[in-house]
Amino acid sequence: MTGRETTNHADMEKAIEGVPADMSAREWKKGNCPTNPEKKSRWGKYLAIPIPFIRLLVTQPEKTDSVITYCLYEATIRMDPYPTDVLTQVVYEYVRHVRGQKSELPEEIINFIDDLVEDAKFGIDEDYMGFDSKGHFDPAEEVEQLGAYMHIRDPVYAIAREWFCVRRTWNSYDLQIPDFKRVRAVHNEYAAFHFPWKPFAWCKFDNLLKYLKRYNSGELTELERVVFAMYLALKSIKGEKAYTHATESWIWARTFGVNKEADFQREILENPKRAKAAELYRKYSTRRMFDKLRKLLVKWEFVRSCFGKQGRGTFFSCFYDEKDLRRILDYKKL
Repeated sequence: MTGRETTNHADMEKAIEGVPADMSAREWKKGNCPTNPEKKSRWGKYLAIPIPFIRLLVTQPEKTDSVITYCLYEATIRMDPYPTDVLTQVVYEYVRHVRGQKSELPEEIINFIDDLVEDAKFGIDEDYMGFDSKGHFDPAEEVEQLGAYMHIRDPVYAIAREWFCVRRTWNSYDLQIPDFKRVRAVHNEYAAFHFPWKPFAWCKFDNLLKYLKRYNSGELTELERVVFAMYLALKSIKGEKAYTHATESWIWARTFGVNKEADFQREILENPKRAKAAELYRKYSTRRMFDKLRKLLVKWEFVRSCFGKQGRGTFFSCFYDEKDLRRILDYKKL
């Protein structure tokens, strides 16, 4: 090769994980590599938690269930189910109601269908099965009848759709289906707590389940709450990037539910209403405790690497271990 040989850092990064050489450096820098788990589908694996709610998890742990319920409900908003699927589930639950079995159908929908039955516009007897030859519940005729009175833009259908989405969302996360009234009440209570929706932390649901298991067992410690809140703070900063870095003050701001580090002093340290958050910050923000928190994030497998570099803040990644990440930083002279 004539002239000075240059180093292609992107190719070096690819070599670490064996990424195909035909992938462009631009795609690699964006993290769009086939081995990057952060680029896989988030549905059923990740849950979006708004920044202000991170503070609730660490300062008011008794609200953990409500925070998770709210975030799960927000996930239902982005769903767009087929009307046929919604009405089929409605018919199935109404059949259970008619037979005297436990039904999850909201009271408003039951009353609506009862009125249709009373007016002879819709009917299901106690011996109704509705299953096809393959054992699938397929009440095509009943769905068609009900669809004539529950139009897509009808308020009753809106409730049915909302209930169906809540049910499907909780199922997709392998959680027990909650009481629909409670879910709506929690969402209405917390709806005005944060604005706007972004930014938020994409929390890996496996990590959330581990946290909830400790919480439900009554063994969750203050240190565990702070570590989990810092994990969510890092996720909110990292986004979809394979790795990134942040200043210590920015990490603490996000840990206590503040979007911008410039607002941390005013919203937390000088705000009498945030006395608990300020107390925790002063307790854990020493150099020794901050280094301990970074090590625990890796030890408890929230991230794969998290370490500081003098003058460059904290580097962290959910993809690279510390050895590989340090090699990449050396290649880029960071």
